[in-house]
Amino acid sequence: IEIKKEFMSPVTEFEGKVKELTALIDEPIELIDTQVKEFEEKQKEEKKEEIKKLYKELIGEVEEYLPLEKIYDNKWENVSKSMKSITEEMTEAISSVEMAVNTIKGMSSDAVPKALEQFKDDLSLANAIAHINAHEQLKAEIIAKQKAEEERKQREEEERKKKAEEE
Repeated sequence: IEIKKEFMSPVTEFEGKVKELTALIDEPIELIDTQVKEFEEKQKEEKKEEIKKLYKELIGEVEEYLPLEKIYDNKWENVSKSMKSITEEMTEAISSVEMAVNTIKGMSSDAVPKALEQFKDDLSLANAIAHINAHEQLKAEIIAKQKAEEERKQREEEERKKKAEEE
């Protein structure tokens, strides 16, 4: 055991020195790593602010239908994602919503406000148009029933007049 201790003492001594050196190296590495992370976080925050400004510039009149949260993509925060491509993606989404809102507003129906509310919830033009179509179909059915009822009453009135004249 003593011979082993004696034999291992240079190794143990060397390991101690390596640990000291490693600690000396790790300290600045951790400091640099912390600074790099803080810098990257600052860059992300600045990019978020740029994205918010861009959104405000582009959104126009459809902000109530398309809040930034609905189209925000966390990939936009990456350094590799250019503001040009973010602008293109945002513009595409906004123009799609503008077209859908204009389409819904262009439909001549009293269900348009409800359809716009539905569109605001799910951003589905198809669902909004389906709502309007269902409303218009129901409205047409009610009008047809009312018309049939009026015709029936008119026929009954005419028959009653005929009977009255015959008597």
